[in-house]
Formats: sequence, C-alpha cells, structure tokens
Amino acid sequence: MAEDESKLGQTEGLRVPDIKPNFKTARARLASLGLSLEDLFRYGLILDVGAKDCEIAKAVKAKGYDSVISVDRAFSEEIMASGMRVLKEDARSLSLENNKADLILVRSSAYYYTETEEETFALLSELNRVLREGGEQRIHPARFGHIIRALLTERPDFFNAKAKASERRSSTELAVIQSCDAIANVRTAEFLERHSIFAKRREGLEPNAQQNFREYLSIPKFHAR
Repeated sequence: MAEDESKLGQTEGLRVPDIKPNFKTARARLASLGLSLEDLFRYGLILDVGAKDCEIAKAVKAKGYDSVISVDRAFSEEIMASGMRVLKEDARSLSLENNKADLILVRSSAYYYTETEEETFALLSELNRVLREGGEQRIHPARFGHIIRALLTERPDFFNAKAKASERRSSTELAVIQSCDAIANVRTAEFLERHSIFAKRREGLEPNAQQNFREYLSIPKFHAR
C-alpha cells in the first residue's frame, strides 16, 4: 500500500463526520469475493448489494474513486445524508436501467437469506438485468438460502449443530456442518444448471480462520430461457 490508510479520514462528499472508511473491514469483505480494493479501480459502475454500512464504497471513495453504488433495504440516517451513492431498495426490484453495472458484489444479506427457489431466482434475474454483457455477479457465501433452509428441515442434526455457537460445537457437529455444506454446494450447482446459468465456484483470497464460507460464486451475464 502506497499510503497509510489509517490516516485517511473524511473525503470530499462524505459530509457526516463519522462516515469514515474501515479499510480492514472493506478489504476482508472483498477478499471473500476474490478481490483486493485496488482491483475495483479497473471497473466502471459497481453495485454492492447488502451494503448496510457502505464499507466498500467508503474505502473506494477515500482512494479517490466514486464507482460504487451501495444497495440495501435499510440505511442509517447518517449514511443517507452523507453524499454516498446509495439505493435504499429491495434488490429484487431496482430502479436502475438495464445493462448498467460492470460488477455486482453480493454478500450474505442477499442470497443467503432467500427462503424459496422463487425468491432466489427473482434476485438472480433482477441483478442479471442490470448487469452489462461481460460483467459478473460475485456471491458470497457460494450457496443459496432456500437450499440451506431445506437442509435444516431435513436434517435435525444439522439444525442442532448450526444452532450452537461456533466455539461450542463438537467435532461431530462440525463434521455434520461440513457434510451438509457439501450437499448445499451440489444443490446450488444443480439449481443453477436447471436454469441454464453458468457459474464458477472459486475460493476467496483470504478464507477466514474457521475456513467457513471460503468460496464465492462467479455468475456472468446470462440470458434466461
């Protein structure tokens, strides 16, 4: 890093005093999607979906770029008044033109919490609508909420293991979670294939200490049947 990020504070356009970038958080979130902060400077318009605190947008803006639009259903008053580029909207219905974004970053507050196949596909389709040809969605974690929810219903042992705090899980419970995660990976791939959506599963730059959710999905612009 050429400059001391800890000394970068309020930048032009960030009008509220406490709207400052947390570079450590932004870099960790981007690493889970296989990106560095500097990678973002190669893109035009970027959507950050599920960006309640706008950490990625703040970090990019502090570096002199204003290429990120943060999307979430809930932003604080400080964020809304800050001059940040935000869309306070449901990602299944966006007020953006077709083929607008070069890159879409989707974190756990979006796909991971979809409850049905219909909700997942509605979100996929809407983000695909605003994605340009040659662009991609990067989705972390690399599995969908409706699939996890089905497994939690099917497998009481999975439900019980997930309900425990991570530091209190036994080796047996950790093995159950690992097994069900593998099943979820397969079902996610099958779901995408059923819709003729080509996706690649890739590892992030820096998997977390527990090695959980270390993969992300890369989904290019697709043409629905």
